[in-house]
Amino acid sequence: MQSTGQSQTSFRTSPLSGASRALWSSSGFLVNSVRRTQLLAGLKLGVLVAAMIGRVQAVSPVPTGLTELSTTDGRQMLRNSTPNDQFWLLAQEFTTQDSQDWCGLASASMVLNALPIPKPAINAFEGYPYFYQDNILKTSKPKVMTASEVAKSGLGLDDITDILNAHVGVEAEALHTDPGAVSLDQFRQSIADAMAASDTYLIANFDRYEFMGEGGGHHSPLGAYCAESDTVLILDVARYRFKPYWVPVEKMYNATASSNGLAQGGHRGLARVTAQQGSANLATPPHYESDTLRSESDDTASIQSDATSDNTPSSTAQRGSSNWAGAVAGILLAFCVGAIVGAVAYRGHEQHVSPLDTHSSELVEQHRLLNQQSSLSQNQNL
Repeated sequence: MQSTGQSQTSFRTSPLSGASRALWSSSGFLVNSVRRTQLLAGLKLGVLVAAMIGRVQAVSPVPTGLTELSTTDGRQMLRNSTPNDQFWLLAQEFTTQDSQDWCGLASASMVLNALPIPKPAINAFEGYPYFYQDNILKTSKPKVMTASEVAKSGLGLDDITDILNAHVGVEAEALHTDPGAVSLDQFRQSIADAMAASDTYLIANFDRYEFMGEGGGHHSPLGAYCAESDTVLILDVARYRFKPYWVPVEKMYNATASSNGLAQGGHRGLARVTAQQGSANLATPPHYESDTLRSESDDTASIQSDATSDNTPSSTAQRGSSNWAGAVAGILLAFCVGAIVGAVAYRGHEQHVSPLDTHSSELVEQHRLLNQQSSLSQNQNL
């Protein structure tokens, strides 16, 4: 009987059995941690793939009915669009809008730099004169709008025209495309006349949804007019998404004839910008100096996050629905890809028995044998 008690006591306090239980519990925790890590890695990979796919979609070609300038047909249209002096001068100043809401300011800066007029000195460029998107509100005299006003109400066709007119040596006129007063032929002739004139440029304020099927109000300079194909070249300042493309004049007419949706009402249209006679010989205004610009209290940087180029209810709703749709699609894609990667990783783990799993199995078998021996010993003593 004493041997039985010793055997039972030995079994209950066996260091091997305690170690086996501890190792088995630890191995299970580690295995689960590995599986969680694999699943998390799969989800991260899914998010990365979704982001890459979203980026590919963002730089996709223009819709059917439009022609990219870089294509064979697009280059031929440019060759046929003579004269095309504006294209070459604007191409030298082609810029990308600093934010999604700065299309009007980017377009104005391109035209101002292309015109033979005095330009402000920029500290960042070692004093070389240049118009940039964040200084054209400050170089306007009289001041047309402040950054906070732009952020609150956006920029319409009249606003861009007023900002341009507030610069030395510039004459700008807003040509609103009112379908009741301006016909398609008149609209076409306005474009052809501007392109044939020297030092004259057009900035289009249009609803991109009319020929893209997405987006809203937008500003971009027109680079050329091809009479043979009856198309106009848009130097889209949203260069991160669209390269220069040709649009049929009729589609551009419809896109500029839409209501701007701003508080003052009215239609979109074209801003015709030209240099005043003798503007190249004008002296640089004192308020164009770097020190004056730097002392301005109006912080135009706030526009980059707050301003909207065209605060129409329709365009805002379209941008919002598009953003939500893209976000939902990205999340779903991320989880799908992550689940697939996680499942593959888990299956690979199941098919590959690690040394830890092998050792854990051996401990469990030893535990089972000890239980069996203990039972036999008890039966023999009884």
